[in-house]
Amino acid sequence: MPYTELNSLYCHVLADIDDLEAVKKILGVLLIVNPLIGSYDSIRSAEKMDKFLCWQRGETKACLSRLASIIECDTLFFEC
Repeated sequence: MPYTELNSLYCHVLADIDDLEAVKKILGVLLIVNPLIGSYDSIRSAEKMDKFLCWQRGETKACLSRLASIIECDTLFFEC
């Protein structure tokens, strides 16, 4: 398999997540919902994500904190 090492790395990173269901929701919005609603209304900030998912402010950043090596979450935009 050409991607064995990369798969191992992602498995290691994802195994360290505290709330996998919450991370799946965030990734689902970024990968599925955003393309459906268009770039103008897309949810690309942590604050908008918190509001969209009806979470307390800061929850999105907390969920993604252990994924910093593959997802950058700053105050303005998600970088994927």
